[in-house]
Amino acid sequence: KHQLSETKLTTLEREILGFHRVGDIPGAEIPERYFNYLDTGEGELLACIVEHNLHDVLAMVALLGVVDSVVRTPDSSVDARVQLAVAQLQLRLKDSDSAMRFVEAVCSSKTDAPWKWEALVLGATILRRQSAFEASEKLLSRAVGLSGLSDQDQAPAHLMLAKLYEHKLRHYDKALEHARLSFGAESESASKRRLFRISTKSNA
Repeated sequence: KHQLSETKLTTLEREILGFHRVGDIPGAEIPERYFNYLDTGEGELLACIVEHNLHDVLAMVALLGVVDSVVRTPDSSVDARVQLAVAQLQLRLKDSDSAMRFVEAVCSSKTDAPWKWEALVLGATILRRQSAFEASEKLLSRAVGLSGLSDQDQAPAHLMLAKLYEHKLRHYDKALEHARLSFGAESESASKRRLFRISTKSNA
C-alpha cells in the first residue's frame, strides 16, 4: 500500500507479478451472470466466472510466495517502504524482534525522510513497550532531527519525547521543550494541561 496507488488484486498482479488478464469478466458483473445461470441453467455462463476465480486463486498463491520471500529477512534490494510495511505487520503479529530488524533496515537505507521518520517512530514505540526508554529516546531524537519535514509532521514525535522525558526519564526541562513543539499532535486543552504539569514539576 505504501508503494502502489491502489491494492486491487488485478493491480497487484500487474505491478508485482507482471501478469495481465485478457478478456477477464469484471467482478461487478459476476453476480448478474450467476443469477442468469440460475434462471436459464446454461452452464457456459459460468465459464468466465470459473476462469476469473481461477486467476484470483493462482494470483493469491503467487503473491503469498512474494510476501514470504520479503518477510524472511531484511534485504537492501527491497523497497524501504515495503520493509516498513513488513515491520508494521510483524509488530501486529507480536514479533518485536523481527519488526526491529526491518525498522533498522529502513533507518539505514537512503529512503525519503517521511518513510525514515515512520520507521524511527515505530522503532521507538517498540522499544518503549520493552521499557528500553533511553534507546527509544535516541530513535525519537533522530526522528525530530530529520530535515525536510514540517513542524506539524514532527509534532507527534515531539509529543512522544515529551511523554518519555516527563514520565520515564524525568528530564523535565527537555519534556517542556518538546511539549512546546508538540502542539497539534493532541487537543489544545491537553497540550495546555501537559505544559502546566511539566512546568510545575520543572520548578519543583
